[in-house]
Amino acid sequence: RSFCVDVPRSKRAARGGLRIAGGMTGGSAHRPETPTHTLETRQSFITRLTRKYFQGDVIPPTTKAQVLRAQKFSVFNHYFMTALVFVYASLIPLLLKEQQEWRELRAARRQLYGGCDWHDWKGSSASAIIVGILLSLCLLRLCIMSWDAQFYQFVVLLVTVEVLVFISVSMWWSVGVPALLVILASNLVNTVVSQAFWKMKFKITIDALQELVPPTKWDGRYDTTSVSVWDTWSHTFFEWFKLMGFRKTKSLPQLYEERCGIFSKRDEVIPHSTALKLAYEQALHPRRSIVEWQRIASETFGMICFGYWDGLLNMLISNITYAFAGLWVGKALYEKDVNNVVVECVVVSLLACLYFVSMRWTFSWLQEGLGVAVAEKEWLAHDVVRHRGEREEVTFDVLDNSKQSYSPTASARRNEREVHREAMTEEDMAFLEKGRLNLVQMWLCVATVADFIGETHLGRVFWNVSLECRSMIEALTYFEFKLYYHSKWEVVHKGTIIRMLELIMLVFMVCVHFGTFFDRGESPAAIGAFIGALCFMASMLRLSETIQYVFSILGRGKASMQRHTYVSEWIALMLMLVLFANVLIWLYLLPILKGWSLPVGCCQSPLNQASSQASARSPIPLSIKITTMITIEGGQGGVARPRRTPWHAARVHGPSGFAMRGFRCGSLYNLA
Repeated sequence: RSFCVDVPRSKRAARGGLRIAGGMTGGSAHRPETPTHTLETRQSFITRLTRKYFQGDVIPPTTKAQVLRAQKFSVFNHYFMTALVFVYASLIPLLLKEQQEWRELRAARRQLYGGCDWHDWKGSSASAIIVGILLSLCLLRLCIMSWDAQFYQFVVLLVTVEVLVFISVSMWWSVGVPALLVILASNLVNTVVSQAFWKMKFKITIDALQELVPPTKWDGRYDTTSVSVWDTWSHTFFEWFKLMGFRKTKSLPQLYEERCGIFSKRDEVIPHSTALKLAYEQALHPRRSIVEWQRIASETFGMICFGYWDGLLNMLISNITYAFAGLWVGKALYEKDVNNVVVECVVVSLLACLYFVSMRWTFSWLQEGLGVAVAEKEWLAHDVVRHRGEREEVTFDVLDNSKQSYSPTASARRNEREVHREAMTEEDMAFLEKGRLNLVQMWLCVATVADFIGETHLGRVFWNVSLECRSMIEALTYFEFKLYYHSKWEVVHKGTIIRMLELIMLVFMVCVHFGTFFDRGESPAAIGAFIGALCFMASMLRLSETIQYVFSILGRGKASMQRHTYVSEWIALMLMLVLFANVLIWLYLLPILKGWSLPVGCCQSPLNQASSQASARSPIPLSIKITTMITIEGGQGGVARPRRTPWHAARVHGPSGFAMRGFRCGSLYNLA
């Protein structure tokens, strides 16, 4: 994990004593087991502290802008839409099964489940005009709305437009793939609008940050008026000493400044509220020079429109993956098609596991990321709290620093022996987790979650905020954030593997589907090429992200660090997954779409070889020849029925396709 540098023992002692005064248990308190408990404790403490010095409360900017709340519901929406795409795709065969027009189509045409040919539009001109007028009114209202409007107004307009389009496509085109594409496009549009809206809300809140933390009017004086003739002996002597001038009322902050000993002499050169405002503005405008402290501008992301593309690409691939899985489930359930049923069950089961694993992973990091508001409040409270010791204590909380009594070093001093990892206690292991619930690390968690669910543009804003907060803390405090890119890798690496596995599953399903259920010349090459191009671009983006850690982690620091081994193994795994995905795209999907022989893994089934030899003896050219297989199916009288063989089962040089309808054999299975 990432840690801040250690601090002097005197400051930690002051922290423990002050926490006792604040109602906590000080240095002897047991560390909370969960991040939620830790954040709730810190939230309660800082709220009591700010209300002691200021009438009201300090409002964190992320709470005012509601970006964390929006991120939480965006995660809910992401998994809901993924499940909706899967369920609707699985119902498409059932919805189309009862339509007479669909039953009369050729087999290859039915495999398209409605297709994407706009010539199939059955609506009249009058209906198109009515729907066009309604859509134009909604879109016009959407265009003239300002960012000051409430979010529900955008939601109502977008939902109205999407429902109208969905109903129109379902009625006058098809309830199959066209309607499914409307759902996918609606999800992409909603993501773009949501990112733009909450980024603007965040920017507006940062511009008015000084209103959230106004300067306190408390001057440290207390009212000592007495309305009693005789209260107690101690109070009477107190009033007499005060009358004589021997006793002067002083506050705790004033007494704290009269301490004797060695303490920190760092003075605040800039208010924390101003520093946070400048850091956030710098994150929103990374190419400008706004802050006064030193920063690394080359590590920030530029706020360009390309930032939307990466997230939309990942979201589209994820949705298409679960849509294909849903089509396979519906095909097996409602069309009673048992071909490749074993492969379908395995793929759908793996995708279900990925779905729940990604959900658990996302919510675990989101839970830590929601603590950003607590850390912001602690940072801003520094300007309100007058007690210098309490201000130092709040700084410890912002950085999630721990006491020396929790460290393995303290155990080694007590036991007079070195503590190895195998001999560490629960307290020692808990110390290794400290330093994560700080402002920088929790912004990393929020950025990772946003990037994973497809909100890459908003995620890049949060990456920049994390970097600028790191520079701000290092400039205004005596701490530094160690191993920043190590922390980023720990947060990101599992999500990257999940997305790469989804991509491989999608390419595999497309290869099996187009290579099994379509004859030669009838496979939808345009759709396959579009999906293949998307997967290729996504794999290259994953590859570029992976290579970055070669320079940021493996190229820096000590090579003997244990994390270097994990990072190098992860990089090797990602390279293998990217290579496997491109093998599927270029050596299997492309030949299937173009009608070429597969260069690797040709099927060696004797039945296929017999078909190939028969095809070689036929005088009909292979480009137009269709071989008919006679299969005896069980039933009344054992009737012999002709069955068409897929195009790739009748080639001179041996078949090169996947599982044929009459038997089980496939080059992809042999390769696996």
